[in-house]
Amino acid sequence: GGVRAVLPEAPDGKLQWPYAEFDTEVGVQNYLKQHPKALAIKAKLAEAENKYRLAVNETRPELDVEFKVARDLGDGIERLSGTDTMVGLTFELPLGQRAAKAKQRQRQSQVRALEHELRSVEDQLRRDIDMATLAVETSKELLSVSEARADMAEALFQQEQVRFGAGVSDLFVLINRESAYFQAQLDLLASQLDVAKRELNLLASLAVLDQLG
Repeated sequence: GGVRAVLPEAPDGKLQWPYAEFDTEVGVQNYLKQHPKALAIKAKLAEAENKYRLAVNETRPELDVEFKVARDLGDGIERLSGTDTMVGLTFELPLGQRAAKAKQRQRQSQVRALEHELRSVEDQLRRDIDMATLAVETSKELLSVSEARADMAEALFQQEQVRFGAGVSDLFVLINRESAYFQAQLDLLASQLDVAKRELNLLASLAVLDQLG
């Protein structure tokens, strides 16, 4: 299931758990795409791609097409009437072709390096998120165990109170049951806090702490 906070609401309007409604099943990939680390590299990559396209354009030859129209006014019987159309082609290679090609290769190399960096960062973020999610799931399993122990300790303590009230138990056993009950409550609180800590770590991995609460 989704990762949800389990801390109960504090009484009397005291400190509340602000991330109780966050569920990682709703678009981890979307959060990953919007992660500041990924966005920073994407911005650099977009700039590098633009520079590469400009470098490619600088290496292309320029072809000018010139249309010339002349009316032949000839003399005498040889006079021609009508229009002669001439097409002139000018093919120009940019100066510094070798330098332009080198610049193109450099820009292309920068694009490839940033693409590789983006893939590496996204892979690392996925690993961090997977590990953080697993930690939350594990801590929640341990919380379930703590809850069961706390319920059992409470039931035994209440039962011993009844037995002690009926005179069929002694104070020593009652104190032991009470001590076990309070220890189980402390263990339960520690498990709740551990889940909260793991959830915060997951939210930090997704870089969404400032968007919640």
